[in-house]
Amino acid sequence: MTLKRIFPFIIVVGLIIGSSPSLAYSEQPMDVLQGPVDQIVKILQDPQFKNNANRKLQTKQLKEAIDKIFNFGLIARGTIGRYDWNKFTLGQRSEFKKIFSEFISNVYFNKIQGDYSDVKISYLEQVMRSDTSARIKTVVIRESGEIPIDYSMKLIDGKWWVYNVFVEGPSLLGNYRDEHQRILLKGSYADLIEKVKKKIEKQKSKK
Repeated sequence: MTLKRIFPFIIVVGLIIGSSPSLAYSEQPMDVLQGPVDQIVKILQDPQFKNNANRKLQTKQLKEAIDKIFNFGLIARGTIGRYDWNKFTLGQRSEFKKIFSEFISNVYFNKIQGDYSDVKISYLEQVMRSDTSARIKTVVIRESGEIPIDYSMKLIDGKWWVYNVFVEGPSLLGNYRDEHQRILLKGSYADLIEKVKKKIEKQKSKK
């Protein structure tokens, strides 16, 4: 099962609180994620959204919940290697963050809606790599099988954010970073932006 195909599952997973003396008096990743994750699962399993007429309302509610824990700007930056990112102008960085964030958000909202009634979550481990970095190990369990998913989180300006996801090994950032580096190696920043814009148009045409 490929990373892109099961990417929608990554937002339905919660966390287990890890122990870290240095974080004893500060907010832990679980404190940030618990509410939004519970809300996401509730929205996905709400019977009223089985009716396609309510799809827009479900998308709106999902976006509000997802935006609380996923830093799409940070994810966008992570899909560009440090060398190429440093070559971007401030304007190009801002533009890319905006456009790629729209694309990756659409990936969520176009694919996540569906039947999640059989989803169960196994919360395995929270590993604090430092005071500002955490790795969360989880498993999504469905009738069709189990999907191991790890979340990478970073503490930025006092708030924990999800910035990378590892599904059955490969990472979300690595998946897109490889693609973007191939484009930049053979082309230019303009080529990369055009490629992402075309993906967005394709997403819109399927709605």
